[in-house]
Amino acid sequence: MEYGNNMTRKQLLELPVRTWDETKDYSAIIVVPTGRKHDSGFALMALVGCDERGVPSEIAAYCDDLQWITKVTVYGFSVRYVLQEQLPQISLQ
Repeated sequence: MEYGNNMTRKQLLELPVRTWDETKDYSAIIVVPTGRKHDSGFALMALVGCDERGVPSEIAAYCDDLQWITKVTVYGFSVRYVLQEQLPQISLQ
């Protein structure tokens, strides 16, 4: 399997889909446009989960909306990349 930056959209969308009742942790996610529309009329995206090496492993979910946890800085929005081990030490306030 290749790293996500070397895979085509088609290859990413051909990955297996996670079962609905399974909980997983990913080191990264890749948002992939599917070219389809949700029943709501909005574009449908696939969220591809990557393993600890950054290799895409499966489609974690499909959605038509995302919400990122961000904070506004003097220069605009910022998103913190946080390793799972660091979560107890970080305050997002």
